[in-house]
Amino acid sequence: MKRTLTALTLSAMLVIQSSAQWVATNGPFGGAVRKLAVIGTNLFAATDNVGVSLSTNNGTSWTVVNTGLPANPLVHTLVASGTNLFASVSARGVYHSTDSGTSWTAINNGLTNTNVMALAVSGTNLFVATMGGVFRSTDNGANWTLGSTDLTGTSVPSLAISGSNVFAGTDGRGVFLSTNNGVNWAAANNGFPSPATTTVHSLLASAENVFAGYHRGVVLSTNNASTWAATNTGFPNATINVMSLVASGGNLFAATSGSGVFRSTNNGASWATFNTGLLNTTVMSLAVVGTELFAGTFGSGVWRQAIPTGVKEVSGTNPETFSLEQNYPNPFNPSTRIKFRIGDVGGQRPTLSVAEGSEVSRVMLKVYDVLGREVATLVDEELEAGSYEVNFDARDLASGVYFYRMTVHGFADTRRLLLLR
Repeated sequence: MKRTLTALTLSAMLVIQSSAQWVATNGPFGGAVRKLAVIGTNLFAATDNVGVSLSTNNGTSWTVVNTGLPANPLVHTLVASGTNLFASVSARGVYHSTDSGTSWTAINNGLTNTNVMALAVSGTNLFVATMGGVFRSTDNGANWTLGSTDLTGTSVPSLAISGSNVFAGTDGRGVFLSTNNGVNWAAANNGFPSPATTTVHSLLASAENVFAGYHRGVVLSTNNASTWAATNTGFPNATINVMSLVASGGNLFAATSGSGVFRSTNNGASWATFNTGLLNTTVMSLAVVGTELFAGTFGSGVWRQAIPTGVKEVSGTNPETFSLEQNYPNPFNPSTRIKFRIGDVGGQRPTLSVAEGSEVSRVMLKVYDVLGREVATLVDEELEAGSYEVNFDARDLASGVYFYRMTVHGFADTRRLLLLR
């Protein structure tokens, strides 16, 4: 009888609107949060009209740090390297701070075009993209030199650096690559979708992988832009404009200008929405501070949530049945572990082939409060048969009873957990 009542409770829970995974920080307000940058545990936000704001406590409070910037600055871009912070102000060029934004100094010597659209920094190399071309500085912006004229007159909304390779995402010309720190540039669009009609809003370079965000999703190169392939599975078939890309552990996050945040756990092969509790889905920027993901929105400040720790396979043997185990510890504060098994039942279960000889099942594991509101998505991905473990971090939740539910291939099970502060 008790199990019947629990099942009925969960049936009611599942039809109620989900909420509360993203949490709004206390600012900054005053327009779009165009860029986020991180120095240690300090989070900086570049906004329209307000300028640069700093939070030293994960968004609990924000302080405006504009001394030395023009009045009512519209800060387009913001990047950090070591203790150096660089910001571009609309039509005023680049500014530099060495004291976490307490003071700023203009650094435009040799910069013949001060309409800066993008900034990127790696070690001692700092690059800025303008309509007059891409400039490079090797002395923290004290002096600037223009490379070739290959990108002169081209809008370059995004830059990324990987070693001596510099990537420039353009409006209408695809991606350009420099292999000599910006001295020369060449188009690198083999396989890139419709570069003549595409704006590359964002770039992320990691080892030999380069991710490019555009209006339909994400394009991936695994060979330093020699070839490209769209990786849009899970994105809506609509204009979404991927404005920012960040990676953390095995997670890849994409911010869009109307569909919120998407997450991939398989290097972009597939994506799932990551929006529970996010009330503004026009997201301009993303950043990671420790184990927290931050999202800068258009008009609603900065939001944050804990980054999922990912699913860990704990056994190399394949179980024959599906099961969901009781979390441990329970009660818990603030985190607990949940183990589950994905059964290997051969052709009896529908599968999605991802490679020759490889089959996976879509697994969903979510947490709900006692009112049936979704508070966390722990797993939403394809997994092969095996035994797994996932961590649930409830630091932003109130004490009380919660339920976690796993669904896969017609199997569903729900268990109760207790958070005690």
